[in-house]
Amino acid sequence: MNVKFGIIGAGFIADTFASDAVLTGKCEVVAVATRSMDKAREFALKHDIGDYYDDYNQMLEDDNIDAIYIASPHVFHKEHTIAALKSNKAVLCEKPFAMNTNDAKEMLDTAREKGLLLMEGMWSRFFPAYLKMKLMLNEVGEVQFIKADFGFKSDELLETNRLLNPELGGGALFDVGIYPISTVRDIMGCDPIKIQCTQVMSERGVDLMSSYNYTFKDGALACLYSAIHVKTQTELFVSGTKGTLHMPNFFCPEQLIYTRHNGYQEAYNYPKVGFGYTYEISHFCDLFIKGKLESPIIPLSETMAIMNMMDQIQVKIGYLQK
Repeated sequence: MNVKFGIIGAGFIADTFASDAVLTGKCEVVAVATRSMDKAREFALKHDIGDYYDDYNQMLEDDNIDAIYIASPHVFHKEHTIAALKSNKAVLCEKPFAMNTNDAKEMLDTAREKGLLLMEGMWSRFFPAYLKMKLMLNEVGEVQFIKADFGFKSDELLETNRLLNPELGGGALFDVGIYPISTVRDIMGCDPIKIQCTQVMSERGVDLMSSYNYTFKDGALACLYSAIHVKTQTELFVSGTKGTLHMPNFFCPEQLIYTRHNGYQEAYNYPKVGFGYTYEISHFCDLFIKGKLESPIIPLSETMAIMNMMDQIQVKIGYLQK
């Protein structure tokens, strides 16, 4: 059985998803919807997609579609996800899952009411190198310190750019801060007892760069950083009582380096397939075919915990009221 996908959105991530979907051998993209008919047509021609729309509601009426991939801007994730679920489609929704915990809860409640599969598209967690990192955590002993950063320098920070538009969920926190926040949550398995944030805001009120410093109950510390106008190393570093783990480009990793405190070192290399979305897509398709309603790798309870952490940081940055 091949899972038949419809895609909402036709930007860079949707383009990457469509390219990698073909490589899995488990699905096909049969439709795409975006606001511009010209852009929808161009996207469909590029990826050999049969149907294209400038109205996602029309696409959702297609009974031939099994699942919807939500690749629209963050602020539309709730609207598009709920609409897809109410049209009896399973949903793979890009990260960040929603703009706040309340929105995320509505999405989860709808999925449970309809009895449909819903999964957050945190692609990093499905890479072989990332899964190896999770397996190797016992080798570093008790985790004492984590550093995770994701910063890039956008060449298009114009006033019209989505990254600077607060109405479209712009800013470093939502665009790339979600990666270190999600990863640290996955490693520690709990929330910190203290969060300190520092940010540099744009004139329109979105964070150009932000740092999030965590203190955990057991005394462990984590330093997280995200930026949309400064390039950083974009790496994960985990230090424990027995050794360290270093994962370059941890958002789409192909290598993991393990070092013991005595100097012994091992490197594990996992060249990615396609752009790297293949792992996430394949996992989602397996869940759908087996009739599962959520992922064991990123269950809905984990998605809600991440959204709660994002809410706490939004309050400290000034995006949300307490």
